[in-house]
Amino acid sequence: MHWDKIELSNYPPQLTYQDVLTLFQDFTISPDFVLPNVKNLAYPLRTFIRIAGEQEAERAVQELCWSKVGGRQINVRMVEETGHQEMEVAVADVADEMKIGIVNTARVYNPHLTTKILEVRECMQGTANFAFLQARDPVTVSSKPEAHMLSTDDKAKWELVMAGRSEGWNWKMKDGSGRLAALKDLQDTLQRQGIMRKLWGQWEGSSALDMH
Repeated sequence: MHWDKIELSNYPPQLTYQDVLTLFQDFTISPDFVLPNVKNLAYPLRTFIRIAGEQEAERAVQELCWSKVGGRQINVRMVEETGHQEMEVAVADVADEMKIGIVNTARVYNPHLTTKILEVRECMQGTANFAFLQARDPVTVSSKPEAHMLSTDDKAKWELVMAGRSEGWNWKMKDGSGRLAALKDLQDTLQRQGIMRKLWGQWEGSSALDMH
């Protein structure tokens, strides 16, 4: 049987495997598609589905594109067969958007970071994914002389602001879920700590010398 690949995108993050089967119930699709396993993800991912026959794939595009699922207009289009490259690109796109959101969240809840350079870095150790938000002072005319000296190994002194983590078995991370979950954990931690810091600042115990 010849399979043609289509791309399903702009779907709500709560979309389930069964939802996809229901959506394509009038078509013969391969059951081996994968949905990102990230709960409450703010940005929708792209999922690639194989449909039996080019005509059926084209019909799916015509009938399902821009239909509403979970309050969103989904996008369905034909794609070329390129293995896992599409998913990798999709994950990278979402990760970049999440990093922008993390930096913006950090500046909202931490005014002292508005003048600093912020950057999100990722690393993986074993089955764990880590996302680190780090900050450093920009080099200005008034900076110390040593700050203007170019490092031979291209390094800078960063300050750790906050970190996020996710852990799972390798087979669960092939779709990028582990990476995105770590970024999501970092953003959630920033928001949670920011809210608590604000409440702490309004609490009388944050300025009183003796609460007794």
